[in-house]
Amino acid sequence: MTARVILCGGGSRSGSTWQYNAVRAILREAGTPAYGAWIEDYDPARPEPAHVVKLHRYRLAARFPDALAVGCYRDLRDVVRSLDRMGWLGNGRAATLRRLVDRMLPLNRYLTVRRFLDEYVRSHADWTGRAIHMMRYEDMVRSPVDEVHHLARAIGAAIDETQAQRIAAQLAALRPPEGGGADHETQLHPGHLGTTADRGDPRLRRFVTRRYRDWLAAHGYAAEASRAGP
Repeated sequence: MTARVILCGGGSRSGSTWQYNAVRAILREAGTPAYGAWIEDYDPARPEPAHVVKLHRYRLAARFPDALAVGCYRDLRDVVRSLDRMGWLGNGRAATLRRLVDRMLPLNRYLTVRRFLDEYVRSHADWTGRAIHMMRYEDMVRSPVDEVHHLARAIGAAIDETQAQRIAAQLAALRPPEGGGADHETQLHPGHLGTTADRGDPRLRRFVTRRYRDWLAAHGYAAEASRAGP
């Protein structure tokens, strides 16, 4: 029997890990055994009837032409802040933006951010064209139970309010590993969950606001939107 594949895509630091775990939990609650994996670890020979695959790069979705897709997006300023905190902006090196500033000219710093966000915006448009549901990160943070219901409807899984609340509670209780790489089950990375205390570099926030003003406005983000999530 061919497995039903569900892709959880969208941009980095935009809720795709929460979404991935939510989809797996929804399927379990609906009585469907599900296997989940990061795309590079995915084993299509697994016997479970549902396969949930997490990825970010839209071009890789071409491997799954018949798969159902859901995606996610977030205020670009908070994407940058979160990537900075994780140390994932640095030409592929595990270096934070603050460390990069000590080694590069300020112009290069902005080019790094621009290059990443230009690709994020392009990829978001691609995912929007394919996904049956695009999750807004801030809505998920504000009302996770509602988002569980949205995802369940999108993937055609029948769950009730009690199940949705249970899933949201399970997701809220997930904790990242303390060291090493990502947890192969949850896809959480060390340090994955942060706080909203740090707004990030104000100069970068202004830069992102100016350069991506039209995109932000089109997606309902104010010029100085309040931050949400790690």
